[in-house]
Formats: sequence, structure tokens, C-alpha cells
Amino acid sequence: RVGGTIVWRGEPQTVLIGPSDEQWDLAFIARYPNASAFLEMVTDTEYQAAVVHRQVAVATSRLIRMADAPSAPKFG
Repeated sequence: RVGGTIVWRGEPQTVLIGPSDEQWDLAFIARYPNASAFLEMVTDTEYQAAVVHRQVAVATSRLIRMADAPSAPKFG
């Protein structure tokens, strides 16, 4: 409803850098039109009612709001 789309999804295989005791089943990156749309989503009463089910269904999860880097360095 707020214009978000999943731009990438994958199944984590091996942790190269990070806690070796964390096991993840799924990861995805979503893009929203702007910060206001993201805030509208997470404060929506229907979203808040639905997220309770996700929190009960999984051992742990992360939701991290990020912004585009002003000038991302090129690797390689």
C-alpha cells in the first residue's frame, strides 16, 4: 500500500564475518519510495496487528531502515 518492493531476496549459506552462532533462513532487501512511506508502513495499525504473528512465528528477526549512501565506494 505504501509503494515498497522487494528488490532482492536470498537464502543465507555461510557467515563469513559475523556471529557464527546465528542461523538465518531468509534475507531480503526492500525499497520504499521514501522514509515517510516506510514510517507509514511500520506505524499502520494493520501492519502492527500482522507483525505480532511474525514475531511469534520466528526465533529472531531484524528490521533495519537504511538510506542510500551519498557516494558508495567502488570495490575491486
